[in-house]
Amino acid sequence: MNAHVPAPPNLWIPSIQELTGCDMMSIRVSEGELYVEGVTQQVLDDAMTIYYGDQETYVFTPCRNAKKKAVSNKAYLFISDRYSIQVQQMFQALLTEASILGLANRIVYVRQLLDWAKTVVQENINVDDAIDAATTVAEIKAISIDLTPFEATNPQITIKAAMEIPD
Repeated sequence: MNAHVPAPPNLWIPSIQELTGCDMMSIRVSEGELYVEGVTQQVLDDAMTIYYGDQETYVFTPCRNAKKKAVSNKAYLFISDRYSIQVQQMFQALLTEASILGLANRIVYVRQLLDWAKTVVQENINVDDAIDAATTVAEIKAISIDLTPFEATNPQITIKAAMEIPD
């Protein structure tokens, strides 16, 4: 069995896989045609009717989710490239200690990192909102996150400096 139809614009292959029940390796696109091995033509035709009938579910939502995941990963890597997870954990420990001991100046110092990270996360949220508002695949794909402004606002705090703050 080998079924085929004209490849739809904005093809989202995982949705075709879900709708036809085939595995990913059974789907290919060649010369403007979508081929699905192992399903009947009727199964593919029915799947395409559902696919075209609910673009929000089968194209836009998965496209948005994939784009948001990529943006989130970029923001996360941006922060962790500057402050590794181990360094972030140490700052958390120092902040906890400062809270317990009432070390107000250390809290202010370490809080710079939290405040900065929150600005990066807020930009990620803003971009997610733009992705949610996009109404075409082209619009979704065109959205990106620009993290270059956050280089200038990075507080560049250090564990050593935090530990040297006595109060």
